[in-house]
Amino acid sequence: MVPPADQTMAKETVLATKLVAEFESFGVIIDDLGIIDNLRAMCKLYSLDESTMVDEWMAFACSSGNDIEITHSALESFEKELSAYRLSILASRLDREEHSLIDAYCTPEMKASKRLLKTPESDSRKLIKTPYKRTPASQIFSPNSYSPNMYSSRGNAGEILATLNMCGINDETINWKGHGIKTNVTAADPDQCLDEGYRYMFQKISERIEALRHQVSLVAEPLQEQHGIQELGYVDVPSQDGTTVIGRIGCDSNGRLNAASLVIAGYNPNRVCRSATPLNVKELSHFSFFPGQVVVLDGKNPSGNAFIASKLYQGIALPFNKIPLEKAKSYYPSDDSPMNILVACGPFTTADNLLYEPLSDLLKVILNQQPDIAILCGPFVDAKQELIKQGEINISYEDLFIKRLSEIIENVGRISTSVVFVPSTRDVHHDFIYPQPPFTLPSSLKTAPEIHFVSDPCTLIVNDVTIGLTSTDILFHMGAEETASPPGMSDRIGRLLKHLIHQRNYYPLYPPSEEVNFDRENFVNFGFMPVTPDILIVPSDLRYFVKDVEKCCCVNPGRLAKGQVGGSYARIAVLPPKVANQPVIDRIVSQVVRI
Repeated sequence: MVPPADQTMAKETVLATKLVAEFESFGVIIDDLGIIDNLRAMCKLYSLDESTMVDEWMAFACSSGNDIEITHSALESFEKELSAYRLSILASRLDREEHSLIDAYCTPEMKASKRLLKTPESDSRKLIKTPYKRTPASQIFSPNSYSPNMYSSRGNAGEILATLNMCGINDETINWKGHGIKTNVTAADPDQCLDEGYRYMFQKISERIEALRHQVSLVAEPLQEQHGIQELGYVDVPSQDGTTVIGRIGCDSNGRLNAASLVIAGYNPNRVCRSATPLNVKELSHFSFFPGQVVVLDGKNPSGNAFIASKLYQGIALPFNKIPLEKAKSYYPSDDSPMNILVACGPFTTADNLLYEPLSDLLKVILNQQPDIAILCGPFVDAKQELIKQGEINISYEDLFIKRLSEIIENVGRISTSVVFVPSTRDVHHDFIYPQPPFTLPSSLKTAPEIHFVSDPCTLIVNDVTIGLTSTDILFHMGAEETASPPGMSDRIGRLLKHLIHQRNYYPLYPPSEEVNFDRENFVNFGFMPVTPDILIVPSDLRYFVKDVEKCCCVNPGRLAKGQVGGSYARIAVLPPKVANQPVIDRIVSQVVRI
């Protein structure tokens, strides 16, 4: 018989292992045993399982603007907030129980008089105003105004953090210096190219509903055709016979999606489903769902109260863009000269100043390596940057952006590198709407033909390579809402990326995150993928990665600046094709590099 002490120790070891694994599924690596012990103790104290603990941490990091990597100071703040939240829930419950007990002994007249005697409570703290302090611009932009920071004192610049090599060649033989390849940058589908601003916040509810229904049909109809489904059933009609249905996954409450809260809004071109139906998934051995996902299911609804799913059909990706071999080879000067692509995502300055030191270092990398094309995703003027949030800046947001944009254009103008600028909804100077139009520039700022301004999201063709881009953190938003079975399924990031590819658009989550102002009608026009990209760039606060998903090279370059420290960027070498219809993924070497 195992002693109780040994049993307790074994349980704690298992809990610690599960915690580490669950955090790793979000790209958070925990090496500090002290942090693991604190997390395990909090799980026991607040009666949380490892999945709920990770959800609480991700919610805290997202709402407070902190990095998702766990430090001792951040964990201390998290524990204080979690403790306060749990105490508020307990106090609220006790208050309700107390009032329920008192009400049980009160007559109707006493209850009425109690309501009349209750007066609003005033909080004198609301009347206290904090004096506003503005930091002079000279202190913000001058490098002499502060002591050396964490960014400038880093010692691991240039470190290779992640690699994907599908060519079977030695990474060290790749020449990351550009070969002067002239890049032809065009929209994959001109009809789905958002090239100017539009009016938003003027949609009627009926228009939004129709746009959502149309969005579902764009995914549902190809699924029906690919799986050879002749006739669609109805999820809300009682039937003892099995049927095949298509619908959109939803949640029956405001909480996080789980197996018990699943509902499905049925899709059928012959009939509009007025309400969502509870979805029973107990017969499915494995699944991965998120709100807004369009799925094909076999099952039945014997009582009319819930649809019991017995089979989940696999999603289907769009085909890749095909280019004739001779045309594809014509873009490369020789068989051993790859097209080099550099990808970086903002913020481009650290949280403690507006000196844009990471951007300056990135420009040095670009000038040294001279990639054939550089893709820069916002935010450039980050709404979450500390000095900008506090208003401690004596320059307009637009002027700050133009200042940094001019710096980039001036430096890149010395070489032949093409540059693509992608906006972000975190850019405080730009339209806060998704899909987001390209940046608009003053007429006084002259740009060369090698400078391109595109929308978020967009699908581009660069010579013989199709590149999908979005600067909105869809992986973080979707990962916070996803539910999967069995629990602890491996490669959570891979699942989320596969969802993006199978749903055929850049933001399949519905309802969207509160951080995103969503225009449904324009998303249907400009948010879908015309083809499956050869390279899918999805910047995220999650851990950097380079992955092969459905023969698509998926890249999260990480943020160029993370808090007060440096982040990372990505570089991709695409070798010339050797045979016709050779997948681009089979001739790619990609790396994530620390700035």
